[in-house]
Amino acid sequence: MMARGLAALPFTAPLVTRFGASRQRIGQLLDMTGSTIDAAGKAYYTALIQTPEHVDGGLRMMAQWELGPLIGALPRIAKPVFLIAGNGDRAVPAHVSADAARFLPMATLRRIDGGHLIHEVAADGLSGMILDWLEG
Repeated sequence: MMARGLAALPFTAPLVTRFGASRQRIGQLLDMTGSTIDAAGKAYYTALIQTPEHVDGGLRMMAQWELGPLIGALPRIAKPVFLIAGNGDRAVPAHVSADAARFLPMATLRRIDGGHLIHEVAADGLSGMILDWLEG
């Protein structure tokens, strides 16, 4: 709901990029995800959040999320699904993926150490894990 309201306001993205995109604030935001991002990664995220079009796109994406129909459809997804959950993810806690896996008839869930941005922190390990699952 909050993302919908913020996405509807034309001044949200410029305000975020102007007042919320300092290195310190971005570092705090990234820390809140439970991920450990190096200085280069923090610089990259700072550049992204200093771009109004990126902020606007992210808000619009979140504003359009409708999870209710997806949750209701989980038991009917008769295809293999591989879920990876970071035990330290503070944005989407691992129990959310565990709950979804219980409703998916052909789910495999791997819980690993890491936060919300684990795909950036441990990209090589994740790609190997995904390839192993695909080959299995």
